[in-house]
Amino acid sequence: RMEIIEKIVDFEKYCKYCKHKNDPEYTEPCKFCLDTPVNNNSERPIYFEPTDEFKKKDKVQKERKRLESRSRLKRINTM
Repeated sequence: RMEIIEKIVDFEKYCKYCKHKNDPEYTEPCKFCLDTPVNNNSERPIYFEPTDEFKKKDKVQKERKRLESRSRLKRINTM
């Protein structure tokens, strides 16, 4: 059974990469995101829709983490 951890939404990090970033704050879906400052197991806003720029950035970060993990495993195996 997975434990649910409520995390504070990081609007500063995600809103600038959301497709709705230029929408007025009082319209949907921005209004609902801003009215929900906490999310289960995630710091992403509930209606966050990533821009292509964010998708590329996220993909690069995931690949970097994968390569770092792989490198650490190699070092451990050679000891």
